[in-house]
Amino acid sequence: MPRKNHVSQYALDNFSLPAEARLELSAQLERQYRARLRSQQRKAKASAAKLQERAGHSNAPPPWPPRSCDTDRWTFVEAFRESEADALAMAGHRTSDRDERDRNALALRRMRQNGAWRHAALLPNDWRDRLCDLEDTFPNFREVISAVRRDFLLAERRTNKRPIMSIRPTLLVGAPGTGKTMFAEHLAAAFELPIQRLDMASAQTSSRLAGSEEILEQL
Repeated sequence: MPRKNHVSQYALDNFSLPAEARLELSAQLERQYRARLRSQQRKAKASAAKLQERAGHSNAPPPWPPRSCDTDRWTFVEAFRESEADALAMAGHRTSDRDERDRNALALRRMRQNGAWRHAALLPNDWRDRLCDLEDTFPNFREVISAVRRDFLLAERRTNKRPIMSIRPTLLVGAPGTGKTMFAEHLAAAFELPIQRLDMASAQTSSRLAGSEEILEQL
């Protein structure tokens, strides 16, 4: 049995119909044609997305760390597992905020493209001497240095191998000009660590801290 649109086209081509009937059939055929076109476009877009996802997975770094690149100062740590990435993907779709879903999808895609392993700095053997030198330079920051010293001691006792350098998130509170930024820069320089500064003085929102597409694109 021919489909309805074929019957309508056959009627238009082979029968003398009133003007109103021909207009109605023509409009119906046009709507059906546009619906088919949209359906084909959606299918093509979904197929392209699947191919791109497969290509991204095929170009992703291997699931094990390149141990040959380990040095005396750096090593590799596993940042996440594939099961954790899948859980993040499912959680990212639950929000009703479209911008948040886009940010989550972008962050997850970059996680998978970069692989699960990240460079991590090893705690130097002379870390106590470095903190003492820093304490001599910044005597007003002894409390902060003591907190860093505790973190390093805990890292040292957690493993028998060279420990990973780890400092808990720390908030420095004080009046402008007391040396908070200078201390942070000297702390990073003392342990040869990279540092990134985000100027929040002129920021209108906290998107630079919470994560935005513009910031994630630069990572």
